[in-house]
Amino acid sequence: MLGIFIVGFSIVAITNNPHIKIYYPYLKLFYSKICHQIPYKSIEVNGFHFLVCARCTGIYAGAFLSSLFFLLAGKIRFNVNLRFLLLFLPMIVDIFSYKIGLYNYSKIVAFFTGLPAGFMVVSVIISIFASEFFNDLKNNDL
Repeated sequence: MLGIFIVGFSIVAITNNPHIKIYYPYLKLFYSKICHQIPYKSIEVNGFHFLVCARCTGIYAGAFLSSLFFLLAGKIRFNVNLRFLLLFLPMIVDIFSYKIGLYNYSKIVAFFTGLPAGFMVVSVIISIFASEFFNDLKNNDL
């Protein structure tokens, strides 16, 4: 499902198919509910911007990679602790540094600081669900 979501915000930019470009305004409206879509903060390909900013692209890509990792890893015995929240730190430092004027916005930095944050979010979600599932199995609640 996450893969379809990512294709949705990037397909118009990465294809030159005129049939898909017809849907650009509708997709743009849909994704405007989750991202500010400021053009200079969005990745541009073939004259079209991704329908989410570079940071959101990184977050969703990190979430997708995390999902693939756990899918391919097999057994999920994963405990998230507070140290794991440090994966948010690069993104927080980037946002804060930009907001106080230490440097100009960089799509590359925004994308790569979003990756670990997306990885962390999915990891926490999977950890919670896996923990609950294993607890249910252990307690024979299923």
